[in-house]
Amino acid sequence: MSEIDIAYIIHPLKGDEHFTLEQNIERVRGICKNLYSKELLPISVALYFTQFMDDTKKEDRELGLEFDLEILRREFINKILAYGHKVSYGMGLEINVGKERELPLICKEEQTIVPLEKHLRDVMGIKTCLEIDKPYLWKT
Repeated sequence: MSEIDIAYIIHPLKGDEHFTLEQNIERVRGICKNLYSKELLPISVALYFTQFMDDTKKEDRELGLEFDLEILRREFINKILAYGHKVSYGMGLEINVGKERELPLICKEEQTIVPLEKHLRDVMGIKTCLEIDKPYLWKT
C-alpha cells in the first residue's frame, strides 16, 4: 500500500442556534465518508468519542477535548482540514496544537474562511488571506 495521507478533521460539534449536536455529528460523518480513499484517511476524534461519551455532560466534554488534543499531538497526523460555520472553542484548541506541530491548515468550505481568518487574526495575531483547499503553512 502506498503512503496514506492522514487528515485531522475539525468542525464545530456542540450544538448552537444554527445546528444541533446531532446535526453536527451527521455532518462530520458525511464529511469523513466523502473524503476517505486509498490515499486519504480522515480522522474525526469528536465523531469517535460521541459513540461512547456524552458531549452534553461537562466532564465527558472536557475529557473528550483532552483526549482529542492528545491524539492530534501524535506524529501520524499530517494536516488539519477545517469545516463549519464558526471556530468553536474546541477547534481553537485544535488549531493551537496544529500550529505547535506546524501542520498545514486547510480550509475546506467558503463558510469557514471568514471565521477561521478572524480566529487566526484576533486570537493568534496572524493576518492571512485563506483560500479553499490551499494549505496555510505556519511561519516560524
